[in-house]
Amino acid sequence: MQVDTPAKIRNVALVGHNDTGKTTLASALLYSGGAVNRMARVEEKNTVTDFDPEELARGISIGAGVCFVPWRQHKINLIDCPGYGIFFTETKCGMRAADSALLCVNGVAGVEVTTENAWDCAAEMELPLLVHLTKMDRERADLGRTLEGLQKRFGRGIVPIQLPLGSEHQFSGVVDLVKRQAFVFDRDGSGKAKEVALPSDVAATVEEWRAKLIEAVAETDDALMEKFFETGTLPDDDLREGLRRAVRTRKLFPLTVSAGLHCIGTSTLLDVLVDVAPSPADRGGFLHRDRLDAFRERPAGGERFPDLDLSGRASHGRLPGASRRSARSWARAPSSGRTPDPR
Repeated sequence: MQVDTPAKIRNVALVGHNDTGKTTLASALLYSGGAVNRMARVEEKNTVTDFDPEELARGISIGAGVCFVPWRQHKINLIDCPGYGIFFTETKCGMRAADSALLCVNGVAGVEVTTENAWDCAAEMELPLLVHLTKMDRERADLGRTLEGLQKRFGRGIVPIQLPLGSEHQFSGVVDLVKRQAFVFDRDGSGKAKEVALPSDVAATVEEWRAKLIEAVAETDDALMEKFFETGTLPDDDLREGLRRAVRTRKLFPLTVSAGLHCIGTSTLLDVLVDVAPSPADRGGFLHRDRLDAFRERPAGGERFPDLDLSGRASHGRLPGASRRSARSWARAPSSGRTPDPR
């Protein structure tokens, strides 16, 4: 896969409370995208993003792990961030390097402590955010209840762009509200989906939720609002572009659903990341204030932009307006002597 433009890259941080299935979701996305030839599982200690001996022993993420998925001629870089509060510094580092965050919320438990912390952190960074309900195949998983809790805590800007087909153990697919398409997945964990006719028993519900989505998108732009008042709806192209722009400007936070362990909803999630999530070209570059000052001053005492933190994992950051060559020389500067000029 060749990616020759930043517009075809997506840098996405997977964030949320512990045990929301972020690492499982990353594994399912890798498998669905064809990056790996088997579905890795946390209990089998073979996931791509959890590889530290402590992570394998405890079955939790301690540091941010990075992987990528090729999808529709795009490269989707995933940063699997820890969910435990004690490791939230790692989560912040991952979010700082990303162009958007996918806030994973347990479809059974709803809003939890790290859910709120990640939301607040994204707001502080002005980072576009998408919401993703995981474990929708579990008992008591409920879209309506969980969405109500999310909107009560974070506002009405959270709008579903997908609906589940079936509930709990009968969860078998998703409805794309933007495209008016329904997809059913095999429950064998293969991640294979087939488009089907919209079931008649959910058609009215789909139109109701789609109307809410169109109105929410229209409210984010004056020109779209005028079209909406004139016709009562929006053309498909305007809906797609308006949604993408609203996500980029943090006016809307689209909600999707999946069951990662069975790879249900994973390929449709990859489509959403390509169609809706911002690219580096949309976001531009930035650096932490302390590092930015050091970057500008370039002291002679050996200050440098490190490529490893104390745990031995890769650090994550963004270099504003720097070429790859200058970024590499800046990161690999020797610990003593003059820092190389990034220009």
